[in-house]
Amino acid sequence: MRRIKWLISPSWQMVIILAVYLPFEAILLKLFPQNIQVIAYLLPEIIIWTMFIALILRQVLSNGTWCRTVLDGPLILFGITVFFSVLINQVFTLGMLVNVNALLKYIPVYYLAAHSLLFLRKTQIQLLFKVIIVVAILEITLGSLQIMKVSWVSNVLQPVAVQLGEFSRSSNVLSGARELGAVYGTFGDTIHYGWFLSVALILLLSRIQVIVHNKRWLHWILICLILVFIGFSYSRILIFSAFFILAWRYVFFLVSKEDIAPNLLFVSLSIFLILLIVFYYAQDLDIQNSVRAQQNFIIDSLRVFTTRYRNIVYKYGRLGWLIEGPLTVILNKPLIGFGPDPMIAYEQLNNAKTTFISSVRPLSTMEDVYWVALLIYYGLLGLVAWLWILIRHYRLGLLVRRLSLIPLHRQIAWISLLYIPLMGLAQFGNQAFEFRIASYYFWVFLGLLQGVYWTINNDSRLPQNSVG
Repeated sequence: MRRIKWLISPSWQMVIILAVYLPFEAILLKLFPQNIQVIAYLLPEIIIWTMFIALILRQVLSNGTWCRTVLDGPLILFGITVFFSVLINQVFTLGMLVNVNALLKYIPVYYLAAHSLLFLRKTQIQLLFKVIIVVAILEITLGSLQIMKVSWVSNVLQPVAVQLGEFSRSSNVLSGARELGAVYGTFGDTIHYGWFLSVALILLLSRIQVIVHNKRWLHWILICLILVFIGFSYSRILIFSAFFILAWRYVFFLVSKEDIAPNLLFVSLSIFLILLIVFYYAQDLDIQNSVRAQQNFIIDSLRVFTTRYRNIVYKYGRLGWLIEGPLTVILNKPLIGFGPDPMIAYEQLNNAKTTFISSVRPLSTMEDVYWVALLIYYGLLGLVAWLWILIRHYRLGLLVRRLSLIPLHRQIAWISLLYIPLMGLAQFGNQAFEFRIASYYFWVFLGLLQGVYWTINNDSRLPQNSVG
């Protein structure tokens, strides 16, 4: 195992470098000539996959085996599903490759992080956490300057579009879909800005659990600031999800550590009651679209409860897909879906023999309800594979939290126990698994969780734990 140690250290260095680079990618791409911006955009993925392949070769050649993870089973199931979905639906297209790649591109980071943890000291792991918090503070500062409409800040932070044939990397700032008053920091996109701050929120919430009480006040100040600026992202699904994980953290786990089911019921009923009250008082309000009329993010968030908004999103948007999409898939191609090419799947879904689709909706709104999009592309088998990933890692987080007394281990467990519900909820409002910010940090943290489990489980094929 010593022979692969040279590889592990650069792997973790690259994980941290990308953790710093990705928040600034939108503005750094402007430094490259237009003809090589695509290469610069794809370079992080190329590096990650190269290091992953090197890790596989080194481990297999030195040990003759591959250390199994809780991700392997669901990933194999998903790979088989994709193969048969492509084969049966005959979607051998560039669109299929781009769509599958968008979903899987950062999974190698999981394995790099898991194996890296076995060779890392406590301070090396905490460096990643500190880097994220420092960048979050910088983003809040830049967001404040954007709110104050400092002109040079907007000019510097203006993102650039990256074109690759018929496919492009854009943002809601460039497309004109940015809500008036929303901030986007260095990300060039308000949703990615909200996602990064959500990651920082999870880190702070997990950190509070493992530090002494007299040092928590600073964390609470940062948490409050982050919650406010998640609000300024105007991403309603992230605003609701942020407050949900607060409830999840402080009610679900602290009321009773043993009786999980009653606490889950208590949290669910409490949230349902709050939403019911808000719905009752907000449904008759006349709230405008924030893309056209500036209003604060609280009023904008209340818009989802209005009758007018509900009618619009049912006819043209997410609510319609959420209700009608699954029924159409189940009655036509329940197991493998309509194939991973978005355009072909969209056309086949709308032209299915047995359909519940009542109106023509944009493709973009179908992918916004990403749990439904997964079902449409990959069927029930693909959807089950991704739910299985979340469930297995959530159970692993509970196990690590129960078995380990090392503060760093417990913090990593807490991160996973908060990040997984956040991803699960956010999938109803955006393509979290495909977003570079959301998915990169997600796989890093789950990989660290797997590495922690190896260390406390004393796998005979692996070196002794050096963490903590």
